[in-house]
Amino acid sequence: MKFVIDAQLPRMLVSFLTQRGHEAIHVSELPNGFLTPDSEITEYATEHDHVVISKDSDFIDSAQVTGLPNVLLAVRIGNCTNQELWDILASRWPEIEDFLKNSAIVEVHRTFLVIDGGNS
Repeated sequence: MKFVIDAQLPRMLVSFLTQRGHEAIHVSELPNGFLTPDSEITEYATEHDHVVISKDSDFIDSAQVTGLPNVLLAVRIGNCTNQELWDILASRWPEIEDFLKNSAIVEVHRTFLVIDGGNS
């Protein structure tokens, strides 16, 4: 899988994903860097077949209304350290990865996942 990681999430997620055999880019690596608007992130993800990873609830709203981005991993765990984020994702990653293959939106909470919508 390929991922684009939104600005409010740490760059260390690129390492987390590449260690698991995925391609990943942080929004800071896009031409407009941290100033890249959500619409451009969505466009990039759509054009390059990337899953968007974001804490921004605007992405959930957009995905539910417009179907874009095509696949969204919404991090809904509130403020935490990078290590806490790593640990939460690592403990659930096989399950998250499976859901991303068949769902439009996967929300990661501290102790549970929410799955919304299937991909055709």
